[in-house]
Amino acid sequence: VFMAKGGIFNDLDAAITWHPWFVNGVWGGRHLAMNSVRFAFYGRTAHAAAAPHMGISALDAVELMNIGVNFLREHVIQEARLHYVITNGGGQPNVVPAQAEVWYYIRAPRRYQVEEIYPRILKIAEGATLMTGARLEVKFQVGCYDYLPNRVVSEVLLESFRKVGAPRFSEEDFAFAKSLEQSFTPGQKLSVLGAANVPPEYAEMTLHSDVAPIYDWGKSMPGSTDVGDVSWITPTAQLTAATWVMGTAAHSWQATAASGMAIGQKAMIAAAKAMALAGYELMTKPDLLRKAKEKFLQDTGGKPYVSPLPPEMDTPQMQL
Repeated sequence: VFMAKGGIFNDLDAAITWHPWFVNGVWGGRHLAMNSVRFAFYGRTAHAAAAPHMGISALDAVELMNIGVNFLREHVIQEARLHYVITNGGGQPNVVPAQAEVWYYIRAPRRYQVEEIYPRILKIAEGATLMTGARLEVKFQVGCYDYLPNRVVSEVLLESFRKVGAPRFSEEDFAFAKSLEQSFTPGQKLSVLGAANVPPEYAEMTLHSDVAPIYDWGKSMPGSTDVGDVSWITPTAQLTAATWVMGTAAHSWQATAASGMAIGQKAMIAAAKAMALAGYELMTKPDLLRKAKEKFLQDTGGKPYVSPLPPEMDTPQMQL
């Protein structure tokens, strides 16, 4: 996102990338736009039993903000996602907390929808300061656009993947994959595939050994990616390769286990070959790039990319 704001991608003819997954193919879905924001509240310490009336609880402000946001859920679009963690809830129960912080992700299918919801959350945070007397500091971490796949570049990337071929897994790979599959919770496969718009018949597979057609074009995908910002600057496509067992939950130990052994390595190599071939096709066939750029202008309506970051924000914030 910071590179996009800095204009690094402005002179690209096209962009291609990949993501680990459990399907060999090309993503046609649109990932969610997002704002990542920390809300820090500052109050005044006091003895929680002897002099609570002398304190201003920053934790109260955090909890009141969260309550307000939870009521807001009823009044935003169904596809929006508002989730948070309390990163600082105070030190010990016997002391009124002078500092507390909550970290929010605000997500929606389109960037303009995030920009409609975010000011309402700011007002809720301000309301929490009025109710408690705490002071508020808004720490904007990062924002990103929804992913806009380019149909022309996506088709080139998919055809390149078909020519290269899916990763070839050995009997040992399948045996390891079966052992991971046995650790899945009941119903996990269909649940994970459904959330990712993958056809339910794929649940019968353990490892995907073919290259799938594009099955999710135009649908909303869970999660967010800074590839979205690049995709609003230049025609972009994103390949996926089967580094995981079919139906693996993202950010799970099963995803780590499969990615770190031969399954992940073979998928990575197949993805690299497909991307190299797609790049060659785009560089040697000017008509493809012309069509990709025409489609890009059609999809964006000629609207220039505007960074979701505040004007004064040029370097990443500490997020861990």
